Amino acid sequence: MESNNGEEQKLYWQFDVSTFKLLGRELITDRITAVYELVKNCYDANATRVTLEFIKVQTRTNKSKIIIRDDGLGMSLDDIKRKWLVVSTNSKRGKTHSPAPFNRRYIGEKGVGRFAVDKLGGHLHIRTKQKGDPKTLNVIINWGEYERQMKTGQTSLFTSVGNEYYYDKSILSEQGTELIIRNLHETWGLDRIQRLEKQITRIISPTHQLTPPFEIFLQADEYGYENAPVLPEPLGELATIGVTVPYIFVWQQLKTLRFQNSSVDLNIPFKQKLIKQGTLKFDEKTAEFRLEWLDEQPFGPVLMKLYFFDKPAIDKFKAKYLERIDGVKVYRDGIICTPFAEAEANLEKKRDILGIDKRRYNDAFNKISTAEVIGMVDISKDKNPLIIDSTNRQDFIENEEVKAFKDFIIKQLDELVKYKFFRRTQETVRVQNNLRRATAEVKEIAAEIRKITRNNPELQSSFSEVQKLADRVAQVVAEGIKEQETAEKEFQRKEDIYLSLMSLQDYATNMAHSIRLILGKVKHSAEFFKNRYPNPLYEQEFKRIANDIYNEMERMSKAVDFMLSYAETTLHSVEFNVDKFLKELFFEAYSITFEVENINLEVETTKEVKNLTLNTNRKFIEDVLENLISNSVKAMHTNANKRLKCEAYIDDNSLYILLSDNGIGIRKGDEHKVFDIYYTTTAEQGGAGLGLFVAKTRMQALGGKIEVQPSIYSPLGATFKVSLPLKKRH
Repeated sequence: MESNNGEEQKLYWQFDVSTFKLLGRELITDRITAVYELVKNCYDANATRVTLEFIKVQTRTNKSKIIIRDDGLGMSLDDIKRKWLVVSTNSKRGKTHSPAPFNRRYIGEKGVGRFAVDKLGGHLHIRTKQKGDPKTLNVIINWGEYERQMKTGQTSLFTSVGNEYYYDKSILSEQGTELIIRNLHETWGLDRIQRLEKQITRIISPTHQLTPPFEIFLQADEYGYENAPVLPEPLGELATIGVTVPYIFVWQQLKTLRFQNSSVDLNIPFKQKLIKQGTLKFDEKTAEFRLEWLDEQPFGPVLMKLYFFDKPAIDKFKAKYLERIDGVKVYRDGIICTPFAEAEANLEKKRDILGIDKRRYNDAFNKISTAEVIGMVDISKDKNPLIIDSTNRQDFIENEEVKAFKDFIIKQLDELVKYKFFRRTQETVRVQNNLRRATAEVKEIAAEIRKITRNNPELQSSFSEVQKLADRVAQVVAEGIKEQETAEKEFQRKEDIYLSLMSLQDYATNMAHSIRLILGKVKHSAEFFKNRYPNPLYEQEFKRIANDIYNEMERMSKAVDFMLSYAETTLHSVEFNVDKFLKELFFEAYSITFEVENINLEVETTKEVKNLTLNTNRKFIEDVLENLISNSVKAMHTNANKRLKCEAYIDDNSLYILLSDNGIGIRKGDEHKVFDIYYTTTAEQGGAGLGLFVAKTRMQALGGKIEVQPSIYSPLGATFKVSLPLKKRH
């Protein structure tokens, strides 16, 4: 753009004085994150020792202050001017590592961490000295003055507020920096100091050994902390089980390069270094964890250590460390990079960036939460460049690589869920066996006493009380067995209802949408009656419309009846004809959905199936087919020509039901994964990854199975085969 005299004109950005609040107390979400940001700067400055000192912080007075002191490189006046006072400076982006001999990978690169001071207090006094300097540099930053000028309008620009500096002759030490924070915004009670201590112990990954070291000390005289070292706890020592998920490097020969001339013939093998990522698998047959190896993942290689705690282990952990287990942490180059959040009981406010709790991470009733697992995930800036911290330090910047990274961690937890379920099942069997054995032993003792008294009548009076006690113990143990078996059956009954209700969710969603459309048609027909009846000219039309309304209401009634059947509190075996059952399900319960979704339906049953009567849990089979139908409806969402086919036949004394659709299909290699909990390819249509897990669980309970078959609509779609063994028929 040019002015009238032909000279180019330019506009420049400016920053309002309120910027300091946006970058400080409003961006940094909590005080522990603020302290962490400042400690992280000490790490980048090659400090080996950091002291966090809290003085008179139980109440807010003019004597209250927080001091963060390190023995790092210190800063010169030029560093303050060109780096510390420059917002989002790129001083660490050009250089990736701190000076030798430390060579630490810089972890503070955004250039806004220093504004964490404003989260803690309104006045900052910096005292800093570099090695060899005769004087100490002092810088005063009064955030209160920024705020005063913002309110009065005295200064409108952030860069127009001056900050005092001066030198003094006091010697801090050979080198280092001291941040003295006054005018504290909040008090620090003992519980918050303890919380800070626990969180600071996790700054450095337990799997990462720093040389030279990085030691942190806590000083808070009010609460009995006297230069106390903040030491990482051996968190895994009390765990029920610990597992490691590593990655490895392998060499793969790609081809051989050949060089040939009249005198030389060389064959040089050409190899490539590849990364293989381990992934955890729990083998229920051997009751052991094993590793499978994947090609390098889009997010880069990761090393994980996971520790699972059962109830007794959780109790021991709380008793020893006086705190709850705190989930999975992510470390970059040995330093934590996931949120340093203050304790939050409210699930909706909790910074659960992996979604472990908010997903309600379940294998039916066998829930794993952040209160049962401690995990360390190690990544690096070089090998995982696309996993980037968000500016507020409470999550990662969302991208496809981060999504895949979080999914990978959740899949490892899947295997811990399987382990937990296996242990619960084994424990149930063990308790039942012990109770039965105890009953038998008590009965043997009682029988032996009766035998003794029968052979020695003179002992009758002496043993009568013992006899009564033995009989009473036998009775109590027998009652205990009965109560335990009743409790287990009740647990199973509730789990069955829970799984059925999960199946009902998709059906109810489809029905709500479909019924709204059907009611629209009924309303339109009713309006025709209202406006024209009686009129002999429309007599035939009235009959047709009345018949249509009746049919639509009948269809809705059957659909609602099907939905209400899920309210049954007892899920038991009933006798039913398979052919009739399939037709009621497809042509009645789902007729409205298929019509609204414009799905072309085929149902084929053989003569044997038409005559087949089963005595089994009908509701379980409904759950299986309902989830398959729901998945098909979602998978065909964008199709112009939607096709759904159900086939049923008997072979080798088993009933087979095949359900096929021409939807988006299943990715090659995922044929077994689709039955894992939370695996879904229809998330955009509301899929939660529960349906096929429920279907698999139901078929296992019935003694059958469900599996993926080659699609009959290949290359489109998917085909699922449900098989149920039949009792031998004579």
